[in-house]
Amino acid sequence: MTETPGRSDAMAAWLREVERMTRELPSPYRDEVLAGLQEHLDDARDAGVDEGAALARLGAASEVAADAVRQYRQGTGEARPSYLTAKRWVQIIALVLAAAGSLAAALLPSYTRATVTSEGLESITSLTLLEVNGPTALIPLAIPVLLAALPLFTPRRGWQAASVVSAVLLVLFTAVAMFSLGTFYPPAAIVAIVGACLPTARRA
Repeated sequence: MTETPGRSDAMAAWLREVERMTRELPSPYRDEVLAGLQEHLDDARDAGVDEGAALARLGAASEVAADAVRQYRQGTGEARPSYLTAKRWVQIIALVLAAAGSLAAALLPSYTRATVTSEGLESITSLTLLEVNGPTALIPLAIPVLLAALPLFTPRRGWQAASVVSAVLLVLFTAVAMFSLGTFYPPAAIVAIVGACLPTARRA
């Protein structure tokens, strides 16, 4: 967007904010919206209308931008992209598998303890990770769950990057865990890789 001579900083900042919040729109449509707003503000300025009153008449930049996006979607029949896309579903499955892996690692017997009774009899007892290490064992078990959840709580703009980071770190954690916690996380890592490879929802 080019600056028009004579426009105040407040008006220019307002227009820049509208432009920033309508970046998802196709450039021709967005330029048309901005041109209409510029023309309206220039006419108000030429008519001697106070800039504050002119901006108040148009409304907050966020409201104007949201209205422009809504009108475009209504005109093209495009609905807002659903949160639960195929990519999200796959990543939710990865999160469930990671949580199930941590639960299994915590509760399934993975240690044995041999004791000898006073009669000289040997007794073998199976112990879980929690029984051996106590609540501190929950710290490493939470790591794969948090890694799998990362892309699910990342804004759409950084979604793909978070998906790749999540998958890579989950694979690394799985490799390290094979030598300590066990083979509980390969399914979650594989599904996370699939989720990272799936495309995000297309924009207009």
